[in-house]
This record gives sequence, C-alpha cells and structure tokens, in this order.
Amino acid sequence: SCDSKDIDPSEGIILSDDGKTGYLHGEHLTVRCGEGLTPSNSKARCSRGEWVIREKLCVESSCNVVKIDRGAFTQQVQKSEWTMFSGTKRWIEYEKVTLGSTKSPGSSLYVSCNEGYTFQGKGSNDVEVKCRSGKFCPNPVCLITGVPYEDEEDSKRDVSSFVNQGSDKRNPPENKAVDRATSVVHEENSNRQPDVDDAVPPPACTCTYRGLDDDVIAYYGTDILEYGQKVKKNEKVKFQCRDFGYYRLNGKKEITCEDCRPWHSAEYPDCVVPTTG
Repeated sequence: SCDSKDIDPSEGIILSDDGKTGYLHGEHLTVRCGEGLTPSNSKARCSRGEWVIREKLCVESSCNVVKIDRGAFTQQVQKSEWTMFSGTKRWIEYEKVTLGSTKSPGSSLYVSCNEGYTFQGKGSNDVEVKCRSGKFCPNPVCLITGVPYEDEEDSKRDVSSFVNQGSDKRNPPENKAVDRATSVVHEENSNRQPDVDDAVPPPACTCTYRGLDDDVIAYYGTDILEYGQKVKKNEKVKFQCRDFGYYRLNGKKEITCEDCRPWHSAEYPDCVVPTTG
C-alpha cells in the first residue's frame, strides 16, 4: 500500500480532507491545491507501494478578466489606414477584453484607465500586467493621479508584523507616556471632519477624438475638431465630407461620448466617391 503522507507538499499540494492515508495498489490519490494553484489532469497512482506521478498535481491558476473601476483590461491592436494624401498611417489602439474570459499563466494584458485616472495613481496609463498564480500583477487599479496607493496584501503584512512585535518592554515609562500622548493626538485628528477644501473633485469625463481621414470634417458644436482633442461626456460630434459635392459620407453622421474612452476606429465614417451605373 501507499501512504498519502509520502506526497511532497512543497508544490502547493493539500491532501484530501477525507481522512484517508493508506491506498492500495491501483488506487488514485485525490488532492486539493493551495492558493493560486489548480489541480492538473495528472493523478497520483499507487503502484506496488510507491506513488507514480507523471506530471505536477497542481499547476498555476489562470486569471479571470473582471471589471476594473474607472478603467478596463485591454489588449494592443495594431491599426493601419491608407489615405490619398498621407499614405499609410499605423498606430496602436487598446481594445477592451471581454469580461469573464480567462488568461493563461504568464500571459499579459494592459490596464487602460479612464480620462483623468492613471494606473495606481502613478501617472502612467495602458500599463502591462501579467497573470501570475491566478492574479494579475502589478495589481490593476485606476486612481486619480497623485492619490497614494498601497497594495492590500502589503498592508496586511505590515499590520501583522506590527501586531506580532508586541510592546517593547525596554521602553522607559516616560517614553510610554509620550506614546500615549501621541495616540491621543492621532485620535483627535481621526475624529476631525474633513474640510471642504480637503475633498478632491473627480476629473471631468471626456473622450479623445482620433479620426484620421483628411476628407472628413468633424464638428464639435460649431468648431472643427482636430485629432487628439477632447469631447465632454454626452456631447456629440457631427461629420461631413470636405468636398461635399464630390464625396459621399460613408458611416455614422454623428457619434456621442458615452464611456469616456477613445472611440473605436470603426465608429468613424469615411468619405467615398459615389459609384455610378
């Protein structure tokens, strides 16, 4: 027979909680896996008193694509477009990834934050994150630029470390008195109601215009909209062809800023020569 205690737990393996320890020849061992790991298709089989394991019993977990507040998981998409006057233009767009989909360990996505927000509040956007042990790293968070960010797991470790240290018995009584006085000051400050000036208003929500067809004129109100300019939320952009009598508008006549992200290239119309006959 085989003993389940002979299985090496160093690879994140957690033995089944059914209480069984002895296995007969030909029987398979059921295992559970630790955090960030998933049972593989491989099985541990008892053969003549020894465990036969052909592959790892626990493998790294995949990552789920979930909703990010004030942002989204995206992937890079290479775009190109040919125009009569400028030739071929190439650029990269970050397109949203379907919620609920999964990414394999080691694969990458990007975190694209809404207008006015950046990755972890550090001033960068469209930041690459990798799937590791069932989680995307670094932690995908969108904050107002400059807002202090601290990883939740790091905070837990810091608090745990502080609690485990306990009180320092070597401190003289006068130092403890200072500590108590300091704690009172902190308590008073924590009870203070925040001033109106302390509140940071959320940034205005806008969409970025990135139309590339030189034959299309985009109007934002009565002004002509240029590449890279901003459009406020719920505001509309209207289109017409530059040579109205020669070209015909192909596509939408207007688009609305709805989700505070750049419009997809397919939403922009183009101007074509009408076919005859």
